[in-house]
Amino acid sequence: MVTIEQEGGSIEEHMVTEYERVLHLSITARTAEQQSALYDFNAEQIDIMNELLSVAFRPMMLALLG
Repeated sequence: MVTIEQEGGSIEEHMVTEYERVLHLSITARTAEQQSALYDFNAEQIDIMNELLSVAFRPMMLALLG
């Protein structure tokens, strides 16, 4: 219920309907290899993924991610 005071000083009550949205998320843990198979990576994309996940790139990735 909402109470509204009118210009003349009278008070009116109005019924208000409130709606709520609920978002349900489902998270599934996957490895990079599982994701690449799921999204059908081509050979070049797999090579780039492997390079980005290599030990040589780890310091740069940690610096980027904070």
